[in-house]
Amino acid sequence: MSNQEPETQQPETQKQETRKPYLAGISAPFEAPENPDLVIHTSPPLGSGNGGLDWNVVKTIILDNVNIIKNETDIYIFEPGYNNQSMPKKKIVNLTPARAMLLSALNSYLVLGYSANLLVAQKLAYFLQKLGEPLNLTFEKGFYGPYSHQLQHLLKYLNGFYCQFKHEETAPGTIVKLCYAEKIEEYCKNNLTCEQKERLNSFKQLIDGFESPYGLELLATVDFIRQQKGINNSDTIVKEIGNWTNRKKELMKPYHIEVANMRLNDFFYSKQEG
Repeated sequence: MSNQEPETQQPETQKQETRKPYLAGISAPFEAPENPDLVIHTSPPLGSGNGGLDWNVVKTIILDNVNIIKNETDIYIFEPGYNNQSMPKKKIVNLTPARAMLLSALNSYLVLGYSANLLVAQKLAYFLQKLGEPLNLTFEKGFYGPYSHQLQHLLKYLNGFYCQFKHEETAPGTIVKLCYAEKIEEYCKNNLTCEQKERLNSFKQLIDGFESPYGLELLATVDFIRQQKGINNSDTIVKEIGNWTNRKKELMKPYHIEVANMRLNDFFYSKQEG
């Protein structure tokens, strides 16, 4: 008995070494148990669903790695479909110039390091159409500024292929992720006209300094009021924004409204007046 006792008492450093991850990436969660009393290990479909990885490939990697701990724990793997928020499978969606320009505008926004949501997508489309691209969208007065129901339908159509967001959610703050960015930019390079490419460049200049959900909402709201009410005075626009919603009244400060109005003057209306 005394000869066997040392074999059951491993030094602490040796125990720690057995707890290192066996593989990086997908296999990282499968380590030796931190708690020697741990008897259950559960795993989601890592990287699948919203992650876009092939579950058949991921499952093989998981099964290969769980062999390492199968004698120490009970293992439960929840395959795709267990979570009702997993992304629906979509057929391949073909690009058109209008779709590609909207997605490219979204990519330009993301490249700057900002996260995009459905509110941002609405405002990007609003200004692409404002710059002359015939997106055939009708914008109306919404709670967060100009809003298009047609665009919401388009985004749902693109969802699951060129972009991803929780398909059951339509809140403005719903995060939108872009997929196949290189393919989108390659399409724009090869299929857009020189005029359309210039619109994309103009779009980047227009939103420079307003690259946030608040900044885009502010800029679009001020422009929508100018078009609908036929006014250009900043003080009058401040009053109109105050009448839009209490949220806008509290959020959009007079100085911010003036700055946005000046940008629109410089970019659109001074040219028209000239």
